[in-house]
Amino acid sequence: MNFLFPRKTSTIGSNLRKMWTIASVAVSIVIFLEAFNPVFDGTRPFLEKTAISVLTLWSTAYFVLVVATVPFLTSHDFWPNPTRLATDALVSITQTIFVFALVYRTYGIVGPTSEATASAWDHLYFSAVTFSTLGYGDFRPDIAARGFAAFQSIVGNLHLGMIVGVAFFAAQPERSDNHGNNNATNNE
Repeated sequence: MNFLFPRKTSTIGSNLRKMWTIASVAVSIVIFLEAFNPVFDGTRPFLEKTAISVLTLWSTAYFVLVVATVPFLTSHDFWPNPTRLATDALVSITQTIFVFALVYRTYGIVGPTSEATASAWDHLYFSAVTFSTLGYGDFRPDIAARGFAAFQSIVGNLHLGMIVGVAFFAAQPERSDNHGNNNATNNE
């Protein structure tokens, strides 16, 4: 995982965020692979809806605690690393799209024709379109999934704001403290 986190970090919070990011990458991979060999097939509705609730909470908490709060911690002593923030944002985007694709597979989407059953790729496509708030109109959420679609659209817009924020942090000149010393040791 050195490509995700090339430097060692010194704070407990940074290390916890790093572990959560690695776990979120693993969750995203498992959800993606699940699309090829569905475990969530409707035969155990209580278990499936409970797992989906946990995954949705995980995804939302990851975004709020790892991605969205870090820029608010910015101070004279702490400046977020733009590469790390971008990595965390991209992991959050991927995880959110995959988790909600699973939500839509469980709660349903309505396709352009009522005869065709939506595939796992259709659910992934619908999740990405909903996340980006494009709304092409070829698919729509079933009644049970409408609240999830509205929530995902809001989360998608917040992610867009984070990407703009990451670009802002990346465009800033290298910071230095009052004594002219570079503040490179505290930028995780």
